[in-house]
Amino acid sequence: MPEWVVHTYTCSNFCGIPRGVCEEINRFIDSPPHDKNRAIDKGHWFPEPLLYLASVVYEKWGYSGLKAMLLHNLLDYANTLVIRSKYGWLVRDYGPHYYTYFSGPVYEVLDNVERDFAEPLSKLRGGASPQEVAREVASSWAGGVRYFDDLVKVFGEGNAVELLKDLLRAVRELRGCLGICVLEVAYIESYVRGMYRDYCPLCPYVASPEPECVPIPLEYARRGIAYRVHRECFESLRSRARALLGEGLPLEEALRRLLAERYRPPSVAYEALKSATGGKISQRTSYQGDTGREAYGEA
Repeated sequence: MPEWVVHTYTCSNFCGIPRGVCEEINRFIDSPPHDKNRAIDKGHWFPEPLLYLASVVYEKWGYSGLKAMLLHNLLDYANTLVIRSKYGWLVRDYGPHYYTYFSGPVYEVLDNVERDFAEPLSKLRGGASPQEVAREVASSWAGGVRYFDDLVKVFGEGNAVELLKDLLRAVRELRGCLGICVLEVAYIESYVRGMYRDYCPLCPYVASPEPECVPIPLEYARRGIAYRVHRECFESLRSRARALLGEGLPLEEALRRLLAERYRPPSVAYEALKSATGGKISQRTSYQGDTGREAYGEA
């Protein structure tokens, strides 16, 4: 699974979730039992265990926690696909641009979550009783319903409508940043653990030892998983970032442009933008670029 530093980096920088919430959700999700309630099969997260997990997270961390919880689990799922699915070797051996084999199934999970919870929300808003809603979903939800009384209890909570509204809101907002997060995971599998681990991710050449190369991002370097980037390559990327920002583009658009021009690790592009501003980038609200359903490619 992606290291916590990757979860925290993508969660806070690409999806605009408070860093402290991202870190707490990492610890919560990965505490025993590990990956609690993530039952995903063929692009479908079984809604009953997801609802119980969402209810607990929402009670403690609110909306930001819901969003971070979904993202953490979806990145773990994407990483599992890269490592274990029959097409995973493409990313590890031929490069991160094959990440679309995995972003599609991950987005399918979001699609199904939205479908599964839109109807219960509509019925609760319309005045249906928790028992009625539970009976309705028991016959339609993937994986079925094992704990009917517990399901009725969750639907009967005073915040049930707000929980479902915010769960669907988190799904919609994650569509704007999930693709870039999955791309980051694919780059790590290719350029940190895979066939390209000895190469600079910004050019086609072997990454020489320091001082010709630098580890980026520094947060990753502390955990031994940073990209090895030629100083000259990074300076060129920083110059391009400075030019885009000089055009008056907001950070989100400048990052989108850097990634649309050619394949680059999202974290390295973000660090170039941060360096171009003298490190004065404040926490972003949310990445609103390519949804990830199509590959990043030449502009």
